Amino acid sequence: MERVLILGAGPAGVATALTLRQRGVAQITLLHRPLPHSRYQTGESASPDVAPLLRQLELPQLLEQGQHWVCRGIRWRWGGAELAENDYMMQGRGHGWHLNRHRFDEQLRQAAEHRGIDLHVANLTRLEPIAQGGYRVTLSEPGGGAQRHDYRVLVDASGRGAHLAGKLGVRWQPQDRLTAYLRLGTLAKESWLKHLSYVEATPHGWWFVAGIPGDQAVVVFLTDVEIGRQQGLVQGSVFDGLLAQSLWGGQGVSGLEARVRPYAAHVGWLPQVVGRDWVAVGDAALGLDPLSASGINGALADGIAAGHALADHLQGDAGALTRHGLALQESQRLFVQERQIHYGRERRWCEHPFWQRRHLA
Repeated sequence: MERVLILGAGPAGVATALTLRQRGVAQITLLHRPLPHSRYQTGESASPDVAPLLRQLELPQLLEQGQHWVCRGIRWRWGGAELAENDYMMQGRGHGWHLNRHRFDEQLRQAAEHRGIDLHVANLTRLEPIAQGGYRVTLSEPGGGAQRHDYRVLVDASGRGAHLAGKLGVRWQPQDRLTAYLRLGTLAKESWLKHLSYVEATPHGWWFVAGIPGDQAVVVFLTDVEIGRQQGLVQGSVFDGLLAQSLWGGQGVSGLEARVRPYAAHVGWLPQVVGRDWVAVGDAALGLDPLSASGINGALADGIAAGHALADHLQGDAGALTRHGLALQESQRLFVQERQIHYGRERRWCEHPFWQRRHLA
């Protein structure tokens, strides 16, 4: 029995599935729970590192075939009021992308189905270890009823919260309360935000702004949920006031929607990312700070590495999952170190709670 069940059909889950297929695993099921139509995904930008990862998955033309925009780099104000720019092309890295995220995820899932991977809409309700290895899993169907199947290995690609790992007794551990307060607006025709992202530090958090396909812009303020509640950031007038105080000031973006959408963006991880015939990938294993700008790239890279580790495990390599777990622990250590360095560069508001928490972390 080499059946593999992957809980979650986002970039990390699909990358795991595609890699397993490349390694010759035949029976792979991706459990997919479609987001509500009103649910907007905030991870819209990908650095140049995404291109070689897609080539590894044998999807070299994926971004050219979708509704995505070239991103040349990032402008920022961090550690001071002076505007700086990180130009990917000048660094010899090629260009990144501003993604139509719904389209990107859809393209990945279509590629998985094209390669014979089963995309299944259901909820995992119960799992039981099998003495000889693997798990017996109960899946509830959207229309009612349930199915039970045996799987040799399980993959938790369910995102922050790690639903599958939780059923195995391993709890996802949030490390902060970072929340993204998001609004969509109309992008001016000649705005530089079409091909660049923008980041600006403020006393209570930081701004992220980028153009997204469809001549829109995503405008996000990131702060701790307690600060957001105290300031009333879900109110459009409060959001507007905070935006007016920024040095960017909303230039090139008009007609912000009335609704302010709060989304959890907290950093966190699982204390155990592999176990008996299971592994966690992507945000389920390690939820990165959005400041790292590595969410999509990290998810793809993690899925590829997990796919190879699982294939080795299925071929009888008893230490494959353990080695993968150690590699993920090292990634976590490096992420924490780099995060401290990045936040440590902003010293203008050390007395404010948002920055105090990150300087002491």
